[in-house]
Amino acid sequence: MATTTPPAETPEKPAAPTIPDLPVVPAQLPTQAQAAVVSPVFNRDLEIGSSGDDTKALQEFLARDPLLYPERLVTGFFGTLTQKAVERFQKRHEIVPATATDAPGLGRVGPITRAKLNELLSVSDAMTSFPSSTSPATELPSSVSPANASIPTGFLFARMLSVGSTGADVVALQQILLAKGFLVLNARTTLGYFGGLSRAAVIQLQKSLGLEPVGVVGPMTRKALNQMTGAL
Repeated sequence: MATTTPPAETPEKPAAPTIPDLPVVPAQLPTQAQAAVVSPVFNRDLEIGSSGDDTKALQEFLARDPLLYPERLVTGFFGTLTQKAVERFQKRHEIVPATATDAPGLGRVGPITRAKLNELLSVSDAMTSFPSSTSPATELPSSVSPANASIPTGFLFARMLSVGSTGADVVALQQILLAKGFLVLNARTTLGYFGGLSRAAVIQLQKSLGLEPVGVVGPMTRKALNQMTGAL
């Protein structure tokens, strides 16, 4: 009986990423707030041999960050390249130890990995308007203002943010700065990009908290932000 070989993980053209690099957020078991994502894309486990729209969505998501998925191949088939990308994602978010070479669930999209993927997608989707591949960021929509901005409940800040940083955690930071009245919108204000205006707003936030006004989101500022969101 002839054996069948799964399709090769090589489409005609690699898919280009469409939004900035993803934030680095340590993994944790999903809380009730985190589980209530807007529209979960990943609702089944995925592993070598899986195929379908959710596998394609996984590849598109991982392809946003070339450090996670440098091949950026979107085929809809879960092969070895996708498995390696998932391993990198799990290590980055501490779902498995960074030094792990043979850990349970390594390279497999199980419940905790799915929860983290859906969480990151929900944060991005809630802000709409993703940047194009030719632009590091996009202007904040005019509907976002200090009057209607709100602090993202349960969001966890877990890396240093400074001028040049991009990602969903920068968006969450900007939401807080808007809600606190430290960030003023104008044509130079960008969504998901930490620029000069965001730095100036962070300095004002740090002054209000009695922290050293350095304009960089370091450990003490992250702790304060996480207390605001309720993540700590």
